[in-house]
Amino acid sequence: ASAAKSDAQGKFTFTGHSADASYGYQVLTTYQGVHYTSEAIAFAAGETSKSIEVSVFDTTDSDADVSVMLGHVVFYQTEDVLDVREYYLLVNQGDRTYIGSQAATQDGRRQTISLSLPKGAANIQYTNGLTELTAFAGGDGLVATLPIVPGMNGVGYTYQLSNRSDKYTFSKTIGQAIAQIDVLAEGKEKVITGEGLTVEEPLDIQGATYAHASRQGLAAGDVLTVRLSGLVPGDAGSMAPWVILALGVLAVLGSAGFLWRRRRAQPAPSVSPTGAEQGQILLSELARLDDEFESGKISEQDYTSLRAAKKAQLIEHLQKTEGPKGE
Repeated sequence: ASAAKSDAQGKFTFTGHSADASYGYQVLTTYQGVHYTSEAIAFAAGETSKSIEVSVFDTTDSDADVSVMLGHVVFYQTEDVLDVREYYLLVNQGDRTYIGSQAATQDGRRQTISLSLPKGAANIQYTNGLTELTAFAGGDGLVATLPIVPGMNGVGYTYQLSNRSDKYTFSKTIGQAIAQIDVLAEGKEKVITGEGLTVEEPLDIQGATYAHASRQGLAAGDVLTVRLSGLVPGDAGSMAPWVILALGVLAVLGSAGFLWRRRRAQPAPSVSPTGAEQGQILLSELARLDDEFESGKISEQDYTSLRAAKKAQLIEHLQKTEGPKGE
């Protein structure tokens, strides 16, 4: 890694790096305490220079322009466990990054999203933008502290519920208003019912059939109750359907001309990150790599090599700052 300081116009230059096509690069900058990364780039044969833009935004503590447009709750039944995967698509229609208004941690990080969990949720793992440095268990759910940049933002998490029956009643209190939530359960034999749920046509996702129901307009404090039946133990799906569904939503919004205002990129000072910030940077870069690979922006070869390098850096960093940790 190398560092460069932007000039008064926000421009920066890196020199002395290999232009070999097997290398991939990303630019990271910090502005008003928020980390921003560019898309991954690589040099084509014969290229010796590349231009890339990293958009940064002023910050705000008002959530007036932030909303949860769509949520997915996906169920998979294994031998004696119900695997649950939740994904939420947040939209910031403003031109500033929302950083929260109240401190949620001793080091000053602010809560930006309230995510709920049902009773008995175990083995919680973070995906799609959430990490151990941007979310933690609190109250009856999860507290997220990741900044919400203008545009689309996705967050996700998984957990397990103990279940050895062919039926299960899932219930949780919604932590933040959601315009629409979709409930899916893998398997042709699955049946989904519940208060306020509309049964939809089954979905076929990558060769697997999912029972499907939806509910509109949930407010904070509403209770989402889902009754599942036909739960035959089987293999949990290897591909989270929310990835495909979210990409479909983004495509629809893009074709409909969904717009948000963005401020011009501002020059960001070159500041050395603290230990905690460095860990957050590495985790955010891993999440960005996952997103870019899933959306087809980078090849599998580039993804594998870049992710392995970032993961090695993260493990080394954690070992230095917090001692060895299991994955």
